[in-house]
Amino acid sequence: MRKVLRRRGINLKYPHYVIYAMDPIYYVISISLTIIMLAGVTYWLGGKFSGIDHRFEKIEGEISRLRGDISRAFDGMKSATVTINSLMLDFLSLKGLIRDDEARMIGSEMQRVFSIVKLNPVTKEDLEYLRKIFSKDVDEITIEEAEKVAEIGKKWWYEDGSEIAYKTFLAGLVIRGYHISKMVKEGKKPWLEPPFRGKE
Repeated sequence: MRKVLRRRGINLKYPHYVIYAMDPIYYVISISLTIIMLAGVTYWLGGKFSGIDHRFEKIEGEISRLRGDISRAFDGMKSATVTINSLMLDFLSLKGLIRDDEARMIGSEMQRVFSIVKLNPVTKEDLEYLRKIFSKDVDEITIEEAEKVAEIGKKWWYEDGSEIAYKTFLAGLVIRGYHISKMVKEGKKPWLEPPFRGKE
């Protein structure tokens, strides 16, 4: 080591020169090691973050799939509810079990509801139609009008799931059922002449 240092012109009588002569080498080595360590840590962290990103993408995909499943299940439940109520009211109608006072009570309730609805839950035309229909006596509402009320209510309920929308749907079915019940009591067989027509 002494020979190497003498060849470089470093006087060993003054050892502190050796330290100063070595300083640039130490700086270069320490900076190089620091850069290598930082590059290694950065590479390692990049791998970890890409793994985390991949996991988040999988989680987002699962959440999206789960939302779709819940939405389909909820739509299926709405359809089942509509079908069950429609069949039940058709059955009661064909047995002649829906009475005048029940239909009138439903008509009065819907007239009250639509007199206070200020916001436009459905199109302006549909809201005006519902108000016009429910301002009539139930005996003046035709089966076709009641069916249209039920369709508006069903569409509205599918869109926002509100209680008023479902009441509208059921009111249309009950009034339709009332007219069918009247026909059955008169000895007619409306199920043989679909679609059901109004008074003959």
